Amino acid sequence: MICILKYHVSSTTNENDVYTHVCVYLCSDPLTSQAVDTAARLAREQNALFTAIYIETPYYRSRSEEELAGLHDSILYAIRAGAKVEILSGTDPLYLVSEYCQSHRVNQLVLTRPYHKTSLPFRRKPLSVELMDRLPEVHLVTIPSAHTPATPHTYAGKFSASDFMKQCVILFLCLAAATVVASVVDAMGVDETVLAPIYMLAAMVCSASSDQLIWPVISSIMAIAVFNFLFASPRLSFAYYQSDLTIVFILTFVTCFIASLLAMRLHTESLQAKHSSWRTQILLDTNHILQETKEVSEIIPAISTQIASTLRRDIVFYPVANDKFGDPLLFPVNQMKTFAPPSSETEQKALSYARQINDSTGSHTMYFPECEYLYIPVSTEQTMLGILALSAKEHSVGSYKYMILNSILQETALAVENRLKDIEIEKVKREAESNQLRSHILKGISHDLRTPLTSIIGNVSVVHEGKDYLNKEDLVAIISSIESDSQLLYSMVENLLTAARLDNNTMPIQPQLDVLSDLIEAGMKFPGFSSSDHPLDIDIDDDLLLVSVDHALISQVITNMLLNAMHHTPSGTPIHVRAFSEGGNAVIEVADEGGGIPDEEKPRIFDLFYTGSQQTDSDHYLGLGLFLCRMIIEAHHGTISVRDNTPKGSIFSFTLPLQNLPEDNGLLMQPAD
Repeated sequence: MICILKYHVSSTTNENDVYTHVCVYLCSDPLTSQAVDTAARLAREQNALFTAIYIETPYYRSRSEEELAGLHDSILYAIRAGAKVEILSGTDPLYLVSEYCQSHRVNQLVLTRPYHKTSLPFRRKPLSVELMDRLPEVHLVTIPSAHTPATPHTYAGKFSASDFMKQCVILFLCLAAATVVASVVDAMGVDETVLAPIYMLAAMVCSASSDQLIWPVISSIMAIAVFNFLFASPRLSFAYYQSDLTIVFILTFVTCFIASLLAMRLHTESLQAKHSSWRTQILLDTNHILQETKEVSEIIPAISTQIASTLRRDIVFYPVANDKFGDPLLFPVNQMKTFAPPSSETEQKALSYARQINDSTGSHTMYFPECEYLYIPVSTEQTMLGILALSAKEHSVGSYKYMILNSILQETALAVENRLKDIEIEKVKREAESNQLRSHILKGISHDLRTPLTSIIGNVSVVHEGKDYLNKEDLVAIISSIESDSQLLYSMVENLLTAARLDNNTMPIQPQLDVLSDLIEAGMKFPGFSSSDHPLDIDIDDDLLLVSVDHALISQVITNMLLNAMHHTPSGTPIHVRAFSEGGNAVIEVADEGGGIPDEEKPRIFDLFYTGSQQTDSDHYLGLGLFLCRMIIEAHHGTISVRDNTPKGSIFSFTLPLQNLPEDNGLLMQPAD
């Protein structure tokens, strides 16, 4: 089973678009840095994808401090060289490296070739030699090294006095329990050879509780010795009479040793699986947080809180803006306790240097290692978001946790950068739409205002030049045409001014108590209505319907709705205006008997500059009227809608909250129940 974690990308190269792939194998060899330099040079020369792989086996924890430190330095060196570091988890390094190279189309693999003192025929070949046989299509570049590697697949764990005492206690308890059980079975009169498996089981349990190779040997020998002393004839002596017990002892030792080794391996692989699951869960949680967080300003606090709770360390984040640090953000492990950010001169130097070199500084690094905090930049190639300070005063951050932390921070930086890019794209899109809208407005105004102006100027010229021979009927017709065009021009200009004032919030709503019938009468005083060839039918259920509105704006709404009905219906068709109360609201309906509005256009009918698909040559309509109606009605906390009329036509309606009659004491009127 292979588990791959990608956590560092320092190049904008897209792996899917790259044919050449250079990879370097990281280990604790001191010459790994030369291998990294060689791979980085090859990648630059060929403009290739540059990755570094590290194998995490179940025996990672059993390595010496020197090997762990060397591996940690190799990983950091590869990151600084620009490699994308990947972790391969498994038990067989040869298989893992081979599968990675084949699945990721690696063309060149760079690794060190350690020195072996002997070349016995039964000794396992070095990894570099086995890879040459396994990957003939991959060009291997080996760096000879004088470093002698540790014996592969070793089970030798770290030895300490506390572990030794703990294991001695476990061995004693296991043998004591086995002795009790064996005594009970022996009392039943069974043969003494049957008691040997009981001690074999005790030795296996003791061996499985340790990761040190010595304990299967010790537990097996002690189990045989106790069995021989207590139950083999003659009892209470290490001598025995039955020769077949020798075979039993040998089989017990071998079986116990092999079973214990298998149990230890299962134990270590279980720990590795648990470790990998923990890592995967952290990355999934990080991805979930990045997806759920909507605002850019919330990403860093959310991720910092997750890191503090996961690593159980206090976090300080120093945002960077305009190449300067902002106020630090504190994220304690215990939310009930507070702590002060690092303020010593050394800590501040480490913080500033981390921003300067865009690399980790502070505790257990090559820069200011005496610090109590580890300073890690949160940045992309273009943007420095800030520095995350991780408390390391009690114990250092291991290389494994450091890589996961680096992965989280890199993903966070990329997420923030992508969000900022999306915001910038949205801003550019809005500006483009605004420019397009401005162009549309100018074109609409220049076209729709020019038509009535041209007609007015032409009629005035006719009157001026033909005043001596025009009769009275001709003059009345021309003046009527001038009046109609002037009224249309006035309506357009008034709508434009109202739209501009509402958009800039320079037209405050001044509500006052008004009778609905008066508002309808005011809206119908538009000069063109008196000469219109559309019959107007007015039906008001109650003359005392009171609303609190801005008289001029609501009158303009009624005027616009009537003009809309006249512009989009055939001449001579009637227009019906109805007012009534319903559910605590005053309802005004303007119904026509025109061609109606298609269902797909109804959701857009109140949009700015929308004039519909059914236009005529005589239309001089900017598409502002209904948009202004919606803006004004919504500003009065009302609603506006359109529906089909029966048998044909459309019904535009809007609602306004009804008001009660004012009391004599002059208190403010209240909405009707």
